Amino acid sequence: MGLLIQLSDLKTYLQIGYTTDDVLLTQIITNVSAAIEAYCQRSFSAVLSYADLLDGGVNALVLRNRPVVEVMSVADLMLAASAEQYGFGSGATGPYTHTAQQIPLVPSSIAIGADSLAITDDGNGNLVAGGVNVGTVNYTTGAMSFTAPAPIPAGTQILCGYTPASAIVPSPLYQLDAQEGLIRALPQAPQNWPVPAGMFQFLGLTSVWGIGERRWSVSYTAGFSAVPADVQQAALIWCAGKYNRRDDLAMEAVGDYRYQTEKGDSGLTLEVEQLLSRHKEVVF
Repeated sequence: MGLLIQLSDLKTYLQIGYTTDDVLLTQIITNVSAAIEAYCQRSFSAVLSYADLLDGGVNALVLRNRPVVEVMSVADLMLAASAEQYGFGSGATGPYTHTAQQIPLVPSSIAIGADSLAITDDGNGNLVAGGVNVGTVNYTTGAMSFTAPAPIPAGTQILCGYTPASAIVPSPLYQLDAQEGLIRALPQAPQNWPVPAGMFQFLGLTSVWGIGERRWSVSYTAGFSAVPADVQQAALIWCAGKYNRRDDLAMEAVGDYRYQTEKGDSGLTLEVEQLLSRHKEVVF
C-alpha cells in the first residue's frame, strides 16, 4: 500500500505553512490511504500482479482486480498435468530427477509433492522448498532435479503438477475489456481457426468459455499507475476532516451554534462516499 496523496498537497489544501504537525499529517494520510483502499477493495497506489482461478461456462471471465494493465496468460487447467509420477523416495535426500511428459512448461506453474515436502518453481528455473533453492527445472526440455531438505522415506510416492505451454490460450482467441476486467471469448464461432477441442462451447454463435469449476487460470497485472483525481480529492477531504476534527465528532450544538457532518450508509461523509462510489468493488 502506498500513499494516495502527498504531504505537500494536504498542507496546501489545509493552507498550512508550518512543519509542526508534519508527523501527525503523514500518519493521517497513511491511515486514510489504507482505509480508502480497504473500502474500495482495490489498490490505487500501484500496479500489482494477480493470478485468478475462474469457473468456465460463462461468456466472459470476470477478473477480481481492475483496471487490467496486461494479461500475461490464460490457461486451460483441464490440459494441465496434476499428478504426474515423478518417482519414489529412496531413503536419501536425493538428487531426484524427472522429465515432464508435456513440454515446454509454463514458468511458475510447477508443484512437486512427497509426503510433507512441497516444492514449487520461482519462474526463473529454480525449484524452491520453504524459501530455499533445492533444485532446477528446464522449462524447454522439462528436465527437473532437486535435493530434498531431509531424506524422503523409501517407497514414498513423489508427484508433480505443471502447466504445459499447450494449455495457454492464444491471445487472438479472446478480447479484453481492461476497465471492466472482462475477458471474452471470440464473439463468434471461428472458422478454419485452430481452436483446441473443447476449449470453447458455442451456443448458437455465442462463444462460452469451456465449462469447468476453477478451470481457467489467468495471470495478469492490474491497478493504477497514477492515483485517479477523484480518489485524491476524497483523500484530501477525509484527511482534512480527520485533522480539523480529531475528536471525530459528527454533531454538536452550543447555543445558536450547530455543527453536523452528513454521512452516508458507509459511515463516510456523503462527499467522500460519492467521490469513491465509482471505484468501489462489489463482491458477491
